[in-house]
Amino acid sequence: MTSRIAEKTSPERALSISRENRSRDMFHTLCLNPASHWRRLRKAHSPTDPDFADRVRSIRLISPLMELPCAAEKLIYGRKIRKTQIEKPPVFVIGHWRSGTTLLHNALSKDPRFGHVSLFQTLMPGSFLVGRRTLQPLLALRAPNTRPMDNVKIRMPYPSEEEYALSHTCRQ
Repeated sequence: MTSRIAEKTSPERALSISRENRSRDMFHTLCLNPASHWRRLRKAHSPTDPDFADRVRSIRLISPLMELPCAAEKLIYGRKIRKTQIEKPPVFVIGHWRSGTTLLHNALSKDPRFGHVSLFQTLMPGSFLVGRRTLQPLLALRAPNTRPMDNVKIRMPYPSEEEYALSHTCRQ
């Protein structure tokens, strides 16, 4: 007997959700990277599977637009970010997939002693400071209401795991 959780998180379920939302699925988080990052990824991992042609087109169209906010953030905040001292050691929530890390992460984010990284910050690690008033509302319009793999509710200001941000760091 298969549990409800296993059904929700199976690769087949995630794939079917992805196919059902094909037009929404065309917007990929790599669109939010500068074009220079996308070019390096394409060079290292070509050719692209034809099933992902729509995603590739959307990334090619949108990623060049991300160069400006990333450059603006470096110019405006770069020196201040580099000079920032972290006074208290951070707490990292690390665990195996489906082991309760999201629940723990969300619980810790409610405690005023801890900070958290929002979904918007993880999607836009190079430009969230300059884009919070303009880009965050635009992304909120395109974002799904729940994560496809487990139906957990998501919103731009909610705590987020850092996998999106980590995918963006390979550009540095």
